[in-house]
Amino acid sequence: MNKKIAIVLLVIIIAVGAYFIFKPKAVVPIDTGISTVPTGSSTTTVPAGDPVVKTPWGVSFYKGTTWNITTTTNSEVILTQTTGEWKGDTITIDYVPATSVTSEDAKFGNISYSYDESKQGFISTSNISGEKSTTATGPVPAIVVAHTADNLPVFPGTKRWLTYIVPLSHTTFLKLNITGSGNTDALKELIKTVKKV
Repeated sequence: MNKKIAIVLLVIIIAVGAYFIFKPKAVVPIDTGISTVPTGSSTTTVPAGDPVVKTPWGVSFYKGTTWNITTTTNSEVILTQTTGEWKGDTITIDYVPATSVTSEDAKFGNISYSYDESKQGFISTSNISGEKSTTATGPVPAIVVAHTADNLPVFPGTKRWLTYIVPLSHTTFLKLNITGSGNTDALKELIKTVKKV
């Protein structure tokens, strides 16, 4: 009788062990620490599987699965859309270590941003050109058009199709630009994921 119980217990132990050994392993996604990205009053869910890109400047961002990094230098990352309707569009992210940063466009003029100690905030100076007119303004308080994942202000640039300026500090900036087809949605989504690391 004891021999039969021992055999049954041994079979049960082997079966349970085999179950755990040969059980299909669950795929556990890499924890990036962010499942949603704050965007002011709303949030954007970061798609599962999208890689996080960490730059040498202490900044990370999420790029969509249809975007490939085609150039990386000490001060620039270039992403290129590889598939779909917007194939060939490019996003350029420049790191600018300076006390001011300028965005320029032949049609829309230029705008510069810097930190003003006396005003305790960022200011802009612009020279906007258009049909037979040129308007210069500044220095005036910089206009914030969006925020990054960690709530850094985002200022508008002038270069087509869309340019954003992000002050990382009083003396370092990111300049992000999307060119190509004219679709700017990818940059609008990317800016929401920019984060200092």
